[in-house]
Amino acid sequence: MANTDPKFYAVDPDTGETYYELSTGEMIGILLMFIALYIAHTVAIVMITIMIYKQKTENMETTQKTVYIAGPITNIPHGNVVKFREATKAIRNMGHIAKNPHEFCSDIPKTAPWETFVRRGLQQLMDCTDIVLLPGWESSDGASLEQMNASIVGITVHEGLEAFQQSESNKRLEAAENV
Repeated sequence: MANTDPKFYAVDPDTGETYYELSTGEMIGILLMFIALYIAHTVAIVMITIMIYKQKTENMETTQKTVYIAGPITNIPHGNVVKFREATKAIRNMGHIAKNPHEFCSDIPKTAPWETFVRRGLQQLMDCTDIVLLPGWESSDGASLEQMNASIVGITVHEGLEAFQQSESNKRLEAAENV
């Protein structure tokens, strides 16, 4: 029985001579090879694009900060707990860790000496990246001491919650511009 497999020929346009002959199977094999190369090339381009995107957006990802909240407590009605809670909630909603003296000193008896609270506060402060100073901090010996220590050890100081929020917003905008 004669081979009925169609053949594909490559013909030299100048001489008209056949210089290559392919069977259908060989032609399909070559076509599949080109398709595989095209897919591999496309996958490589996508992977490189993803790597470049990750590198550029790496700076956009906000790193979690630990933020100490300082403000007047002594001789303030209810220890100024409402302002501290508002700041704590706002900082946590931004994805950061908030260090609130009302929380980390909750196990200390209210009758303990002032210095006991200050020591605990300074211990907590040393693990922080930032400090937010609530309104009236200047008139608080404890908050003034915390602000001074934060400045000495290189903790970023923000006068007010709004200043911290604005700083974070500016950093996100700068990172987005660099993409």
